[in-house]
Amino acid sequence: MIRRPPRSTQSRSSAASDVYKRQGIAKAPRCFSGKYCQLMVDLIDILVDFPLLQGIIAPAEYWRDPARPHEFLRVSAYLADLNNEKPKKNETYKEKFLSLEKLVLVRFMNDEVIYPSMSEWFGYIQNDVELGFNETRVYKENLLGFQELSQRGSISFLSLPGKHVKWTEQELINIAPELS
Repeated sequence: MIRRPPRSTQSRSSAASDVYKRQGIAKAPRCFSGKYCQLMVDLIDILVDFPLLQGIIAPAEYWRDPARPHEFLRVSAYLADLNNEKPKKNETYKEKFLSLEKLVLVRFMNDEVIYPSMSEWFGYIQNDVELGFNETRVYKENLLGFQELSQRGSISFLSLPGKHVKWTEQELINIAPELS
């Protein structure tokens, strides 16, 4: 959701973001444990080495295997660029985030598609430990301007009890004030 105020009153907009795999996924959707799921993880590990396939198989373009962190930057054709993690930075990405009056990040606590669900808040996992938003490279190196947004109090973290993209009407109503 994006709320853009009239041009004559403000130059910034607010954004609420839901279920975007901001820091990537480490498991196949709806398949977090078991022998079959491990086969899926192994298959995706192979497929992500082919950028063409990343555009065809959705989980592959968001794949970030915590066991192979160095491979992510080498093979990621989409997410590493989007998060400004590639050696060549796109300053427009950072400028767009910094132009926001408010960034509202929404995490579904029982998400069965995105693992780790902390990725919905720009967090991730490393050595089986969850990294919070401000512990990731994207934050520490200020790749998208999050340090400035944090300093001015422009980021809200909301958690919802539901599953992947299972908004209730009341939850949408409750988020509306965060955008003003």
